[in-house]
Amino acid sequence: MGVRIDKIVAKNLGPLTDFSEEFGQFNLIYSQNEKGKTFLTEFIIRCLFRNTKRWKLREGGRGNVWVSGLEDQPIAFTPSKKPKLEDWMEGKGLPSALVNLVVAKGAEAEIANVPGGLDKHIVREILSEKKILDNIEANISKTVQEAILENGTIDISIRGEGKKYQDLNNEIKDITNLIIKIGTEYSLGELERLKIQKKKDEEKFKTQQKAKYHKANIIAQYIETIEKNLSKLDEREISNISIKKENLEKIRKKLAHKEKEFKQAEQDSQTFQWLKSLIDNYRSLTTKTIEKPNRVFPYLSVLFFLGGGLSLFWWDKVIALVLFAVAFGIFRFYFDIYYRATKNFGEHSELKKLKEEFAERIGLEIKNTATIQSEFEKYQKAPGEEANLKKEISDLKDEFNDLVVSIEQGFSKLTENKIDESNWNVELTKLDQQVKDLKESKKTEQEKLMELKVDESDYLKEKIDVEYSKQTYEHLNEEIKKINKGIEEKEVELITIKHKICSITVDDFSISFEKAFENLQIKRIEKEEELKTIKSEIVAGNTVYKILDNLHKKEDVKIAEGLASENITILLQALTKRYKLISLDDEYLKVSDDIQDFYLKDLSTGAQEQIMLALRIGFSSQLLKKESMFLILDDAFQHSDWQKREVLINKLADVAKNGWQIIYFTMDDHIRDCFDKIGSSKLNNDYKKICL
Repeated sequence: MGVRIDKIVAKNLGPLTDFSEEFGQFNLIYSQNEKGKTFLTEFIIRCLFRNTKRWKLREGGRGNVWVSGLEDQPIAFTPSKKPKLEDWMEGKGLPSALVNLVVAKGAEAEIANVPGGLDKHIVREILSEKKILDNIEANISKTVQEAILENGTIDISIRGEGKKYQDLNNEIKDITNLIIKIGTEYSLGELERLKIQKKKDEEKFKTQQKAKYHKANIIAQYIETIEKNLSKLDEREISNISIKKENLEKIRKKLAHKEKEFKQAEQDSQTFQWLKSLIDNYRSLTTKTIEKPNRVFPYLSVLFFLGGGLSLFWWDKVIALVLFAVAFGIFRFYFDIYYRATKNFGEHSELKKLKEEFAERIGLEIKNTATIQSEFEKYQKAPGEEANLKKEISDLKDEFNDLVVSIEQGFSKLTENKIDESNWNVELTKLDQQVKDLKESKKTEQEKLMELKVDESDYLKEKIDVEYSKQTYEHLNEEIKKINKGIEEKEVELITIKHKICSITVDDFSISFEKAFENLQIKRIEKEEELKTIKSEIVAGNTVYKILDNLHKKEDVKIAEGLASENITILLQALTKRYKLISLDDEYLKVSDDIQDFYLKDLSTGAQEQIMLALRIGFSSQLLKKESMFLILDDAFQHSDWQKREVLINKLADVAKNGWQIIYFTMDDHIRDCFDKIGSSKLNNDYKKICL
């Protein structure tokens, strides 16, 4: 009895909310687009198979797919639970590639996701005993497979067994070298000689060290004396004196300038007072002064008098009298004015003097009172400026005197003597030089002390008979370092050798050197035995691999025979009506007609559909022998022309009659009609159509 799908019950498969159907031998599931056909196909695949990575399946839906022929009773497969059909295939010794054969989803023609839909690896898995050979070969590492055995030597990569083989060789070599080194290089006599020499040099070094500490103490005391002298010469006080001296000079210059300004202000103040009195005098004089009469009046008087005389001789006497009267009146008016002017002549002279003095002092001519008033206003601030400058000069003199006293006190504090102002610069220079010399001496001594590199706590007051010598001290120090290094190297060498031995022998470090050495020799014998074993394993594995390689070549012959078997060639000819043979060329399959060969990957999609159906049925028949199974085909003939479709469906019907269950999904009306026609005529009640 073959393996077949008896019943499917599912819910919530996209637009297909509720599905429950029993299946016959020859089944067509027809639906229009977006009715749930693809959801149902994916649900069946997820229920039955574990290896679904080649398809992009959507999650969702729940239910069961009932399969009979696996056990005595039908088994319900669900999407989320195991076991799957691959578990049954493995129990039967069938390849997992069978899944690719019995399911074609989404109008795909190919059996595998490779160019042409099928390659050498899938074919070998189906048609040969490759799995058995691969299982044997899997136990032989790639390293052993690739090893080269020549003239008793092994050329192998440094990984896996190759690394272990090389590591053992290296370990044996290291142990041998260590045994040789122990026998030739290790000596206790040299270590003892170095320790004795170290003791002698350390005694000499300690004496030099004490001399060094004593010298450091002497230098430190001298530095202390310099610091005391520096503290007496207070730098801040010297700096303050210098600053005060500079300020004193500034005040001296400022005082001279202010005194000059004061003299000018004093002179301006006097001018102000003079102008003040000048205004009053000028006003008084100008109000009393009468100017001399104009000279035109005497001429007019003479003119009218002459006119009166002429009128007396030639004209009327009345006119002459009038003209004489006018001449007399003009003369009288002129005489009165002239008299008054002559009377104020003294006052007019004084005004002239005032004008001349104004011009001399101010440099201007008095035109009127406004001229004097303008100059008066210019000098109006002079008395206030005079008073201010007088106070500033007084304050500056006080400040000057205070600074002189302060500077003298500063010098007295530093030198304990009174320094005359004429010697201030000399004394400051002298003090600065003393400070500079002391600082330089301190710096020099500090450098000497730093060079000694002695901590203050190690200073030694006690006098030492031996004088400190830097050259002797450093020479002894270097010699002791060399000896220590030699001793350390010898001791480290001993410890290192013992550590190496113990790391190899896995002995406790407390073991005696002699016992550790004995165990090392034993360890070399053990490693040599291990090397023989791994070498034998590599040689044996490599030999078996070469045998397997020959068997693989024989399997290739077996594959060629399988492809040429009647199970495949008859189906190929029947379905394609053209191609008669199928063969494997390197990695890819090719088909042949009476004229030439064609690679599957180069054929049309319709031709590939026909060839893949032949291969699916042929390969499945060879794998299952006399048993049968189901084929799930999702629009597998979509790309074939209408005439070929009838041929393909006819062949499917024949396969169904021979025991294979066919479940075909389509939304193509022509394929539906072909199934109805052929299914009804060939399988009668074993044909079932399900419309979604």
